[in-house]
Amino acid sequence: MMNTQNSLQATVDALVQKGKGILAIDESSPTIAKRFKAIDVESTEENRRTYRSLILSTPDLGEFISGVILFEETLGQRSDNNIMLPELCAQQGIVPGIKVDKGKLQIQLYVGILILPLAFFIPMAAFYGVLLITMYFVNSNIEVVRFYSKYSEVKQGLIRSRWLIANSAVVSAKKLDEHIVLTLMEDEKLKTRKITLKPISEDGQKSILKYYQAQAKKNKYPI
Repeated sequence: MMNTQNSLQATVDALVQKGKGILAIDESSPTIAKRFKAIDVESTEENRRTYRSLILSTPDLGEFISGVILFEETLGQRSDNNIMLPELCAQQGIVPGIKVDKGKLQIQLYVGILILPLAFFIPMAAFYGVLLITMYFVNSNIEVVRFYSKYSEVKQGLIRSRWLIANSAVVSAKKLDEHIVLTLMEDEKLKTRKITLKPISEDGQKSILKYYQAQAKKNKYPI
């Protein structure tokens, strides 16, 4: 059984090593497309994979970098040596992490702010404006999935506790309706966890599913 406090403390210790920094290569698809365009490179999935693989395969990178922030697409990509990129980070002693994109929630905040001035003319506008702003701040704390070298962290719901899912515990992963259903081996028993996909971008859904399926394939549990 994974000890939550010890696992988190180990991650913190790994990230704050003296003389090391954190590398951000979490460019979104539009951002990386602009950078590639500047050097006449087409922003295809293969070119993005090659770019990230080149960085993360740098010899002795772990001597200078303690953690790396990845874009969601990176979860399902492999190096030129066929190693999952998050695993490649771990092999160098680098903690990989990712926060699933929730940019769509910004709309709630912006619309709420725009509606508020209408309260001078339409009294109910104040109610709806405050409601939308409140929903933004509540929802912005709901759907978070982070990936590290040996486990993932899932936070779903403002009042729910966080899950820590050991990579070695993943038996299977499948998409069912608006959920990713994980079968896990915990305390020598099979357990099921569901990750809600509704607020997560389509690319993020595919990457998360691909990541857990890769872990299940690696673990080779008899089903």
